Order: sequence, then structure tokens, then C-alpha cells
Amino acid sequence: MTLLVLLTAMACIAAPLLTYSLSLAALGLPHVLVELRYVQRRFGQRVMRRTAVAMAALLLGVVGLRVARNLGWTVPTSWELLLVVALVAVVLPALGWRWRGFGVVLVVTGLLGALVSPLHSLLLLAVLHNLTPVGFLAEVLSGQRRRNAMALGTLLFVGIPLLIATGLPFDLLSLWSWTAPDLSFLPTGPLSSQLGAYLPPEWQDRPWATHAFSGVVFAQCMHYAAVLHVLPRLQHGVHTPRFGFGVVLLTAGLFLLFVGNFADGRRWYGVLAAVHAWVELPILLLAFGTLRPGAVPRGLEAAVAGLPRTLP
Repeated sequence: MTLLVLLTAMACIAAPLLTYSLSLAALGLPHVLVELRYVQRRFGQRVMRRTAVAMAALLLGVVGLRVARNLGWTVPTSWELLLVVALVAVVLPALGWRWRGFGVVLVVTGLLGALVSPLHSLLLLAVLHNLTPVGFLAEVLSGQRRRNAMALGTLLFVGIPLLIATGLPFDLLSLWSWTAPDLSFLPTGPLSSQLGAYLPPEWQDRPWATHAFSGVVFAQCMHYAAVLHVLPRLQHGVHTPRFGFGVVLLTAGLFLLFVGNFADGRRWYGVLAAVHAWVELPILLLAFGTLRPGAVPRGLEAAVAGLPRTLP
């Protein structure tokens, strides 16, 4: 594991565009489908029917906004952020008073973000979404195992990305001419054209922009690894042969779209990615705020149940 983490970090530092584009095209969709399936099976029966219906309606709104934007319509960024805020708000009545207070803080912060700078707020949420596997581990584990997992998660998702963002590892690799920031095998354009995936426009010309991008790419790769390798071990039955075949088939089709037009591939992938990212905010609140950690539901009903069930 240590060697894999080291090699991934070096790839993100030396060739951030190559690592970002290939990991997104090859692992983005599989991780979304596996994560949605995990949420469905792990937390399904914890969502009351009326809450599930409200969440499903709001997620359909997110999908509609993303599709409309992909078709060329002008859609204010604040609308999607308001839907995310609403997703958190609908679960507040089900939470205990401590977690309800935390949820209220999230709602108020989201509303302020929608008023002040929805783009910055959505980018921040997208970056913080990489931490969700840490939340899933905290929900399942207890005692020393939980503390160990939290320490490792802090290192992988916060410590190493911050170290990469300083630019010191890049300078070190540059001494041996091991860096190629604009290298890419897909039609991505230069690295500067992809910085907007994680950085707002006014930050993209800063000297540290490439290093910050590399740090987030590393966190994203660790997110993929945690979802595809760790989550299935936490919940038996996440993978079945039919599900795996469906994931491979859909991923191959999307990969061809990335190869033909990377921008289009990223936009259409973003529709499904938004669903899996935004649903996990209220799901994790419900998991920690309503049920004891480690409880395993028997049912499979969930706000997002319909989407994974469309697979073979």
C-alpha cells in the first residue's frame, strides 16, 4: 500500500494532467456506481419514505440543471447549490439535536455561499467530497480501529495533498527532470484548461495553482481507491458479476466519449457525479444523527435506489 501511495503521489506531482485525465476517464464512472450502490445497500432502510421522495425530487432537479447546462442553456450556479442546501434541510427533522444543530450550520453556510459566491462554494464542496470515505469508515468502525482509520484518512486526504500543494515535491522531482505537467494522452488541451475543475478563475494564474491542482488530484485518486477497494470490503454484496459487467460496459462507452471529446465526457460524467456527491451529505447526516454506528440495514430502499438498479 505504501508503495502504491508513493507512486500515485509521484504521478500526481510529475504529470498532474495525465493522472487527472486518465483516472477520471477510467475510474470516475466505476467509483460513482460503486459508491451509489454502497449507499443504497448500507443506508437504504434508514431513510423514511417521505424523506426519500423529497431527496429523489431534489436530485432529479440537480440532474435537470446539469443536463440543461450541457445542452447549452444558461443555468445560474446558485440554483444547484440551493438544491444541495435543500437536500440537507429535508433531513434536519430526523436528526438528534446535536446533529440537527450541525445541519443548520451547513444550511446557513450554504445559503450564504449561494448569495456570496456559489461557484467557490460548489468547488469547495467538490474538493471536500473526497473525504466521504473517511465518513463511511467512521460510521462502520469503532474504538481503536476507527481512530487508526481517521489518522490514515487525515494523512491521505489532507496531509499529503497539502504537502504536494506547497510545490516542494515538484521542485524536488524537477531536479531530475521528471516533471511534465502538460503531458496527456487524451484530448484535454493544456493543463491550464483543466484547472477549473478544482480552482476558481482568479486562482488559476497563481504560481501555486498547478501544485494545488496536483494535491487535489492525489486526494481524488485516493478517493477512487477507497471507494473501489475499501467500501466493497465494508459491505458484502456490493459487487455481483452482473453489476460488474454493467459497470465495465458503461465505463467503456464513457471512456470512448472522453477519447473523442474530453470536455463533453467530463460534462456528461458530471451529471451522475453530482448525484453521488450531493446525496452523501444528507445520507451521512442521517447515518450519524439518527442511528447507532455500525447498524446494518436489511432493506434496500433508498432515495438513490433507482439509479443503481438500472444496471444489469
